[in-house]
Amino acid sequence: MAPTLLDMAQIFGFRPHGRPVDAVGDYHRRRSKEKLPKPFVISPATINQNCSFSNYLRKFSVEKDKGQQHMLFLLYWLNRFVFPNRSSAVLLEYRHLAEALHSHTDLGLGPTVLAHLFKNLHAATLENPLNLSAPGAFWMIQIWLQVYFP
Repeated sequence: MAPTLLDMAQIFGFRPHGRPVDAVGDYHRRRSKEKLPKPFVISPATINQNCSFSNYLRKFSVEKDKGQQHMLFLLYWLNRFVFPNRSSAVLLEYRHLAEALHSHTDLGLGPTVLAHLFKNLHAATLENPLNLSAPGAFWMIQIWLQVYFP
């Protein structure tokens, strides 16, 4: 018994269908010619791969453009709560996903989040005893357990 795609949709609101999440980040390609939001541009000099959460929060709090600020917040949210990592840093690999969420692209986040959750559960159970300090969104497992086993 484990969380399913329908559990991710019902409990957390992650869509089970839509455009798949990919590493290329070609979410901005649309069939219609509607106006696209301002492109998501973060220079590596501004935020490097090892930017801590506190430094990152200071950097996006001075951003004046509301669209850019929203995308920076989404990037923070993805790194902090949905796809946490061992380094506790903001990784730029999710910037295309933040851009797609900002532009309200029809993304199916459910399969991606569920796969990431299973990958983290696998990593946590490889060691004997369990590695309880492994990175991952284990809060989702706790909420899922509370729903099924109140």
